[in-house]
Amino acid sequence: MKFVPSVGFLISSILLLPSIAIANEKTCTQWLEQGALFCDSFEQDINSEPNNQLRWKAPFNSETNRYGMMIGPGNQYDRSEDRAIAGKYALRLDFEGRNGICNECGIDRVKIDGLSFYNQGFTATHGENLAEAPYFQPDANRAIYNLTDSFSKWRGEQIYGENSDNDTILADVIQNDMSGQGTFNINDEIGIARQCGVDGKVGGNIIRRNDCDIAINWLEGVEESMHEPGETLYMRYYFYVPEETVMPDITIKLAYFRTQTTGTEQIPVINNAGRTGSRANTFHTEGSIGNAEGVKTFKIAPIMFEKNQWYYFEQAFTRSSSDTALDGRYRWWLNKLEYSETGQLLTAEYPEAIYDVSGFNLAQVKKNKGMSVPGNWPHENDAIGYMYFDNVVISNSRIGNQ
Repeated sequence: MKFVPSVGFLISSILLLPSIAIANEKTCTQWLEQGALFCDSFEQDINSEPNNQLRWKAPFNSETNRYGMMIGPGNQYDRSEDRAIAGKYALRLDFEGRNGICNECGIDRVKIDGLSFYNQGFTATHGENLAEAPYFQPDANRAIYNLTDSFSKWRGEQIYGENSDNDTILADVIQNDMSGQGTFNINDEIGIARQCGVDGKVGGNIIRRNDCDIAINWLEGVEESMHEPGETLYMRYYFYVPEETVMPDITIKLAYFRTQTTGTEQIPVINNAGRTGSRANTFHTEGSIGNAEGVKTFKIAPIMFEKNQWYYFEQAFTRSSSDTALDGRYRWWLNKLEYSETGQLLTAEYPEAIYDVSGFNLAQVKKNKGMSVPGNWPHENDAIGYMYFDNVVISNSRIGNQ
């Protein structure tokens, strides 16, 4: 194992314009012609590149694909012209997307079996006497989400327990960024938010917000031929966090990589953003990878993270030559993009890896929920603002900063 300081972190930077074209950055057409398995520069609609062998999980549809990619106006992700590494668009993550549901400290889901309306109230028949729970008190002003109606957000002004099968809820809509109908209907599923610091229930912690697992952007279409024994799978993208963004204060996971071996995963993260201490506002990666014949637990020294900077991020997974061979390898590259005063890119096209570990068994990447960009974001604060991702490429050969 070796740790190599990245040159990109040693050069003073200049302020980047919202959109900076990387010198010699290839188009997706060029990457795919050269054998890449997947490329998305977000210049086109999601999953519109016909030559990609991998695809983002199909976009969210409340009826048929609840856990699809959360993309579109007001949602967790959208294609944005705010800034881009090359071209016009990037993928923008909105930490307050979906009407802020990921900043709630857990929700209780209830399906509406029957409704009776009057004024701004309705009676929900659901087979659970929620109002008997200790956290339901009149005038609690709890957020209520109609999960079926594009996650429209309502203020639950009063909640009355009538009997074991129904409750009466007085509510008015307060946020509808995804253009829902702003109504309730029979068979709708609603989510009644827990109150942070009072009865929150995420991970047994009353102040922890939703990890937002539903926002993990999984890639589908993985075949064994893409990651054969002895072969390497590379993933690369660029990302940017504006100065005004309030980051999740525990972590945001930059990507998931999971193998067919149960319990094996590798997760690089931005750690403890906005907190204090030696690991605050740092990149790091830790976890375990391998199987019973050879498991590596790994951790790299923290590297300081800066806002208002485009970062190049790449990782490589070399599959073991057999199910028992201890010749797997994992590498990670990370560089802040540096420019001269004339705009010339100073960061090397093929920088040295900041982390390189081998001597363990690495299985094939999982076919379902094996790779993602990005992962979820555990947090105890209200995450606010945006993060941008651009030029995602997956290949069996080194990609680099080009």
